[in-house]
Amino acid sequence: MQLERMSPVLSGRPPLRAQATRIHKSVKPGSMAHLARIGALSKELAQLANATPGGKSLDASKFESAYVGYHTTFHNRLGTYRSFGRSIATIVETDNIVDRQVWLTKTPKMRPWLGDKVLHKLRAESHPIVTSPQEVSVEIPKKDLENDKLGLYRPAIARMADAYEWALDELIIGMLVAGVQGIALGATYDGQNLIDTDHTMLSGGGTAQSNRVNGVFTQAIYNTAWTRYLTLKDENGTPINVAGRRMKLVVGPALREIAREIIDQQTAANGESNMDRGTADLIVSPYLTASNVINVNGTLITVTGTEWFLIAEESSSILVHVKQPPVFLSVEEGEFAFRTGIWLYGIEAEFGAAYGLWQEVVGGPGA
Repeated sequence: MQLERMSPVLSGRPPLRAQATRIHKSVKPGSMAHLARIGALSKELAQLANATPGGKSLDASKFESAYVGYHTTFHNRLGTYRSFGRSIATIVETDNIVDRQVWLTKTPKMRPWLGDKVLHKLRAESHPIVTSPQEVSVEIPKKDLENDKLGLYRPAIARMADAYEWALDELIIGMLVAGVQGIALGATYDGQNLIDTDHTMLSGGGTAQSNRVNGVFTQAIYNTAWTRYLTLKDENGTPINVAGRRMKLVVGPALREIAREIIDQQTAANGESNMDRGTADLIVSPYLTASNVINVNGTLITVTGTEWFLIAEESSSILVHVKQPPVFLSVEEGEFAFRTGIWLYGIEAEFGAAYGLWQEVVGGPGA
């Protein structure tokens, strides 16, 4: 029979562990309200720890310190680290079913109001985004907690928060690479790969357009990509992308030097002013390293290291649905802990991605 451990009650209030659980369920992780309430709880935790002497017995204060302290470490880190993926994709956090709403008809131009107004219908296509559960877990020997070694494991707990953001980055890069390599991870609304030479504005046909530029990545290729991006048109022949939206240039370590020369250097190779300086923000992703393998829902994608992407800030080309934000979990009691003397800590989340508007990205294989 399993014995339930009693938790101390401080001044008639619920135990700290219960308070932490309520906080993480009642407010959004990383929000100002969340950080403020966690900060207040951390101060109370510190008072409890100072009032209770250390030693080798796993007393109530250390139990609460492990649970609440690790919760605080995880959620504080989660509120400060930001993935680069959030700047090049659209991320929606909701537990509802999310459809890939692809608006095919752009907001029409303004016109002189003479007579009755001309009403334009917005046309869309909808496809569900499939999500999958994700997790990362660690084990901590109970003996280490008994000997007040909590500090040894706090960095590992903090990295769990990073692991969530890293997973989003890797997912987004995986979708981009698959889109340029032609690997089946789904298609855009017109049935083509994300980066392709024969896109159309209509799912049922239309004039073919290309957002793919082949060849070794150079300044000339970069300028071709910009021209291609600005000349993509909607079904009425109107340019879709207007100048002024901030752009990101995403490359791997192998293209870092040439990318910096293109968009960071003041002087071009011919000695003249570099007209491309500052035309995009550079993102160098380690996931775009040669031979790196990215697993997206069971599909393995091998990176060549020469892929590159010119993509609009907060683009709708990649749509990410976070159905369940990261939840911090722990197992400090029960049969497993009794038999092994090991406590378990981890996070669970659920998310997935799909392709959206191909018009907001231009890319190439780089070779």
